Amino acid sequence: MKLPLSRFAPSPSLASREGGIRATGDTLGAGRRGRLRPFLGVPGLGHAVRGARPAASAEFMQDTGDTFAAGLRRRQRGVAAVEFALIAGVMVMLLMGMFVYWRVLQAQQSVARATGDGARMVQHLAFGGMAGFNPAKPAERANILQATTDVVNQSLTASGIPPGTAPTQVQIDWTSSQATLSVVYMLPPVLGQGLQVGSQTLGEPTRLEARSLIRLAPGS
Repeated sequence: MKLPLSRFAPSPSLASREGGIRATGDTLGAGRRGRLRPFLGVPGLGHAVRGARPAASAEFMQDTGDTFAAGLRRRQRGVAAVEFALIAGVMVMLLMGMFVYWRVLQAQQSVARATGDGARMVQHLAFGGMAGFNPAKPAERANILQATTDVVNQSLTASGIPPGTAPTQVQIDWTSSQATLSVVYMLPPVLGQGLQVGSQTLGEPTRLEARSLIRLAPGS
């Protein structure tokens, strides 16, 4: 016995009711997906209750992140500039101090070398027995001083040292058994008059001095 297929088909009224229920569910789901829950009290900055995040909210989040990253980069560049300014100032002062005192040390070595050359000239004239250069006679000591001054100035010029701010002072102190040669050289300053700190002036050394002792013959 065959049953007609129309007997198993849903009735028109049941199909319409199922379609209405399905349409109502889709409408409610779309409504829930469209609503956003506020995040931290900021309207529009939230997440969807159900379903995927809306495109407008994703674009807003991306713009906000880009703005925050750009501001962070600007702040980092500002901090780096301030740190560089502080460190650069200290480094410039250290390098300038090293250069100034290296220059003073080189000049002092040149003055000491010139003083040694002058002392050898005094010893040569004192023991050479040359006429007019007898250290036992006070009148002839001036000749020895003049010859020694010429040797000291030539040695300073050959060393490449800059001309002093004042003439180089060369002096010989005589005793019965020895002579002391003193040379004073005035080095031109690099920093001018120096740095004024309160009542004190911080400047570089400009007066360079060297001495040499010459032993004389017992009878001189």
